[in-house]
Amino acid sequence: MATILETTDAAGSRATTYQMGLGDVFLGSFSGAETDWVKITLTAGQVVTFGAVGLGGPGLAATDLALRLRGANGTILAEDDDSGPGYMPSLTYTATVTGSYYLDLRSLDTGSRYGLAANLGNHLSLTPELGAGVLYREGASWSGTAGTATTLTWSFRSSGPALDANGDPAPFSRLSALQQDAAQAALEAFGQVAGLGFVQVSPGGFSDNATIRIGAYTSTDDGAGAFAYFPGSRGNSADAGDLWLNLDSVSDANLAPGGYSWWVMLHELGHAMGLDHPGDYNAAVGVEITYANSAQFIQDSTQYTVMSYFDAVDTTSAAPDIYAQTLMMFDIKALQVMYGKNTAFNAGATVYGFNTNLAGSVYDFSSNDTPLLCLWDGSGRDTLNLSGYAGAQRIDLGQGKFSDVMGYRNNVSIALDCIIENATGGSGADRITGNVFANVLRGGRGADTLAGLAGNDTLIGGFGNDRFDFALGGGVDRVEDFSLVADVVRVSATLWGGAAKTAAEVVSQYAGLVNGHVVLDFGADELHLMTLASTTGLAGQLLIA
Repeated sequence: MATILETTDAAGSRATTYQMGLGDVFLGSFSGAETDWVKITLTAGQVVTFGAVGLGGPGLAATDLALRLRGANGTILAEDDDSGPGYMPSLTYTATVTGSYYLDLRSLDTGSRYGLAANLGNHLSLTPELGAGVLYREGASWSGTAGTATTLTWSFRSSGPALDANGDPAPFSRLSALQQDAAQAALEAFGQVAGLGFVQVSPGGFSDNATIRIGAYTSTDDGAGAFAYFPGSRGNSADAGDLWLNLDSVSDANLAPGGYSWWVMLHELGHAMGLDHPGDYNAAVGVEITYANSAQFIQDSTQYTVMSYFDAVDTTSAAPDIYAQTLMMFDIKALQVMYGKNTAFNAGATVYGFNTNLAGSVYDFSSNDTPLLCLWDGSGRDTLNLSGYAGAQRIDLGQGKFSDVMGYRNNVSIALDCIIENATGGSGADRITGNVFANVLRGGRGADTLAGLAGNDTLIGGFGNDRFDFALGGGVDRVEDFSLVADVVRVSATLWGGAAKTAAEVVSQYAGLVNGHVVLDFGADELHLMTLASTTGLAGQLLIA
């Protein structure tokens, strides 16, 4: 998958110089009233879905897009305006001939920035950036300028009147002490990831004079577990930003992260901060909303956003069957686009998982053995430690990537723009992948596979038969405990241009001694085997990919 950037204005005709492939994303912008064309090649019989999303937040994101698919001669084959979510276009097409096609995108309203996606299948697949773009709507922000921090007053309501989600009168209730604690923790979760400050009116008490007022009602027939109003007037008597919990659904039970009531708090506060559902659905009496009949793109689940109505198991069957424990990848990106990043949260060296310095939190896997969460870390040199689990795990430190940990799949993710430098595996056969920064990867016990990727990385396999992967662009990596008896190195032929070579030829041409240890020197990329003092026997432990 590639990301193609519009560096010069895309032509609105077959003269366009831009081309994308299936699975790629094109990021562009409009300069006035124009259309952008992007070329794509399809094979006859392929079922392909195309879609576009406004990006950049308030004042910048294209708010209403229309998409046409054109044939090689420019003839319109299919088009869509508002299939959604929101005013975004999406269309599915079965290619009738093999050859060139053109995606013709135009804006029908304000804003300029957009992302264009294309993929096989009859459901659109969105990257984290585009998925975040689905969540925000023009005008639904407490900050008039994208990326600008703001501070809001909030309170627990003292009195009614209360209305249910249908606008009908309903009995009013103050929040219980446990509900108050959960609501305050949920507010803090938003402030931890974005430039959102919250000042409580009447701390320890109740007040009806705040921008965000949190109250409760009871209704058995409005079809909602809770509801909230989008941003608007900051006036104390305005509904904008107010949140109402339906005590028929939300109680003192399930308020811990992963429970229904906790998810409701995050979801409704998301609305109060300006986030919308990722699909064109809304709870109502007699309305059956399922992933199968309502999801408009593949990633519409709480695995990606707390604003979804659908469970993580709808998008990954082996994910934990619980509600999201934190704000998730799409939520964090959308909030940061709107309000900026909180780079002070968990500043310093933070350990997530086992042996954490956040004991008792959802990030402490000695107590949270069913994690479904996304990591956001403001700064410092940080570690994802999975040393306490005996089964095989797949750990990926890439931004916007998922890891399979604690026996589940795709259940721990890392937010975009979040840097986690180090990882430690458990006692199973782990696959640990780094990122573009300088990583320290520790396999622990078990037959592990370690790949530092870009950056100058330190790899420590630990006890067991380990494999160390190295490819073009890998930087200068160090393997601290390589053993000719137990371990292997797998190098990619991309390091020397792809020509076929035997392991013996690779050792002969690229291996040598530097400061008493073996170095595989491929020019800009070097792999240092710190415990190996001779190249003898190395060819027998060298794999070529």
